[in-house]
Amino acid sequence: MAAAGEAHHVLTQRRTTLVSVAAAAFLIALKLGVGLATSSLGLISAGIESSGDLIAAILTYFAVRLGGRPADRGHPYGHRRAENLGALGEAALLLAGGLLVSVQAIAHLAEGGKPPGIHWYQFAVIAVALVVDLSRTSTSLLAARRYESPAMRANALHFAADMTGSLAVLIGLLAVRAGLHDGDAIAALLVALITFLVAARLLGVNANVLMDRTPSEAREAAERAIAALGGDIELRRLRLRESAGRYFADVVVSVPAGRAVVEGHQAADLIEEALEGALPGSDVVVHVEPRRSGLDLRDRVLAIALAEPLVREAHDITIFEEDGSRSVSLHLKFPADLDLRTAHEVAERIEQTIRSRPEVADVQTHLEPLERALTVRRSPNGDDALGALEIEALVRERTGSGPRRVRLLSTEIGRVVFLTIAAGTRETLAECHELAGELEEELRRRAPDIADVIVHTVTLALGLVALAGCGSSSTTSSSSSTPASTPATTSSATSSTPAPTTGASAGQTLALAASPEGALKFDLTSLSAKAGKVTIGTATNSKLGERVAVSPSGRTLYTLSGETTHHLLCKTSECFKFWPPVRLSPSTAKLKSGSGLQGHLGTLRRSNGIVQVTLRGKPLYRFSGDATKGQANGEGIVSFGGTWHAARARTSAPSTPMTPSTPSPTVPNPPPTYPSPGY
Repeated sequence: MAAAGEAHHVLTQRRTTLVSVAAAAFLIALKLGVGLATSSLGLISAGIESSGDLIAAILTYFAVRLGGRPADRGHPYGHRRAENLGALGEAALLLAGGLLVSVQAIAHLAEGGKPPGIHWYQFAVIAVALVVDLSRTSTSLLAARRYESPAMRANALHFAADMTGSLAVLIGLLAVRAGLHDGDAIAALLVALITFLVAARLLGVNANVLMDRTPSEAREAAERAIAALGGDIELRRLRLRESAGRYFADVVVSVPAGRAVVEGHQAADLIEEALEGALPGSDVVVHVEPRRSGLDLRDRVLAIALAEPLVREAHDITIFEEDGSRSVSLHLKFPADLDLRTAHEVAERIEQTIRSRPEVADVQTHLEPLERALTVRRSPNGDDALGALEIEALVRERTGSGPRRVRLLSTEIGRVVFLTIAAGTRETLAECHELAGELEEELRRRAPDIADVIVHTVTLALGLVALAGCGSSSTTSSSSSTPASTPATTSSATSSTPAPTTGASAGQTLALAASPEGALKFDLTSLSAKAGKVTIGTATNSKLGERVAVSPSGRTLYTLSGETTHHLLCKTSECFKFWPPVRLSPSTAKLKSGSGLQGHLGTLRRSNGIVQVTLRGKPLYRFSGDATKGQANGEGIVSFGGTWHAARARTSAPSTPMTPSTPSPTVPNPPPTYPSPGY
C-alpha cells in the first residue's frame, strides 16, 4: 500500500510539471513575440525569464521522475535529492536570465534608447501571463506542500517571481504611457532584482539540504520526543538528514545494563514511534547500548559481564567492602557445550575489566553452564503426595497458614518443589527472601532427595484467587498423587474411590485430582435455584446427634469458628480445596429457610465475585471429605485459623441431645477424592 501511494504521488507531480512546461511555452511565445514586435525591453526580459521557466519546468520534470525511484544498493537513502539538484539548476538559470536582463536594461538607460510603443495587446498579454502564473504558482505550491517536494517548491517560487515580474512590466508600460521614457528599462531592472532574490533563496535552502544541515526546529522536536520517553532511555547521539522533505534519523541510546534484548528492542520501538510523531514520514535507525555512565559498581559489573557475547547470564553479584577497598564476586553462565578454555578466557577478560576500576581490589568469577530442560517423571508409590503433606505442615509451622500452592515434580536429578506462600506480617523483600531461604534449607534437610526449591511469596491481599469461573471435571484419573483431604483427616496418600464420569453439572463438584505434574484442579460448590428459590434445609445427623443445616441435596454444611462476613479466615485456594464455599447460582436467586432452620439466611459477595451463602452472619462451606448425605467428617477439624463445625439448625443446642442411632467411628473415614455428583 505504501509503495502504491508513493507511485501515485510521483505520477501527480509529473502531471503538474508537464502542465507547467506547456504553460511556460505558451507564455514565451506571447511575451517574446509581442516584446520584439513593440521593442519593449520589459516584455523581452519577461519572455527571457519565461524561457528560464520552461527550462526549469523541464528540469523539475526529470528531477521528480528520478527522485521517485525507490532506494537501491547504490542509493540506500533513495533518489529524492535529485529534486534538490534540480532546484539548484533552476536557481542557476534564474541567475543567468536576471543577469542578461540587467545588462540590457542598464545599457538602455545609459545610451538613452527609444521607448517602446504602447499598444492595447501588450496589456492583454500581461493580463494573460498574470492569470497563468497565478494558476501555476498555486498548483505547484499545493503539490510541494502535499508531497514535500523541493523541486515543486522551487517551481512555485519561480512562477511567483514570474508573476511579480509581469506586474513590474505592467507598471513600466504604464509609466512609459504617462511620459516616463525609461519606465520600461526600470521595470526590467526590477524584474532582474526579483529574479536574483528568488535564485538566492533557492540556492540557500537546497544547498543546506545537500550539505546535511539539520534544521534546528527538527532536531529540537526529535530530542523532546525522546526525552519524553523517561529516564531509562538516555540519548547518546542523534543525527538527522533531510531528503526531499523526509528525515532520516540515526539514534544511539543507552538503557540500564540489566535490560534484556527484548526490552532493548521495545525501547527502540518507542523511539521510532516518538520520532514518527515528531517528524512525520521519518526513517529511523536506533542503536541500543548498555549504559556505562552514572551506574553504581554492581550495575557496572553487570554491564561489563553482559558485554561479552558468550555470557548468557550474570547473577549473584556480591560486593565485599574491606578497609576502603572492594572485592567483587559474580556467577557467569555460558552455553553448556562451550569448552572450558574459551569460557575461562572470557571470564579472564571480564575480571581484568572489572579490576581496572580504581575502587576494585579483587574479582572472583564462578563459571556455570546454562540449565538444560529436565524430563518430568511420575512419582512412584505416592511419594509426591506424602511430600506435599510434609511441606504443608512445615509452611503452617513457619508462617501460621498453609501454602497457597504446592507442586512437586519428579525429575531425573531429583524432586523439584514449587511453593507459593503468604508473606504474613513480613513487608520488605529482604524479610520475605529470608523466609523463603529458611523454608528451602529446612526442606532440603528433611528430604535430601529434593534437588531444587522455588519459593514464590505473595502478600495476604494476593492470597485469594479468582475461582468463580471454574467448571466441573467429568472424567479424571481415579488415583491422585496429591491427597484430597487435610492432614488431620488423612492417613493415606491415594484414594480408591473413582471419579464420577457422568451426571456432574457445572460448578457442582469438588475435584481434587493430580495431573502427571501434580497440579491440583478444583471447582466450587454451587446451589442451583429451582423456580427462582434455593432452600437451605435441616436434617438429623446421626453422628452428631442433632439437627444440622444441609443443602437441597442433603449434604452437611459447615461454618468456621471465629469467621464472620466481616472477618474471613478461609480465603485462599488451599482452603477452598478442602472447604469449598457454598455459592448461590444464579446470584439473583432467593434463599428460603427450610423447616427447623433458625437464624437469618444471607449472602456474601467475595472479592473475586463469588456470592456465598451465609447463616446467622457466618459463611457456609461444605467439606470435601463428605462423600454422601448424612456424613459430618469435617466436624472438629482445626485448620485455617479456626475449628470447623457443622452448622446447627437451631441458634442453641437442645437441652437433651438426641441419642445417636449408630456409634461414631473411632477412626475418621478417609475422604474420597470426589464427592458424589448432584450435590
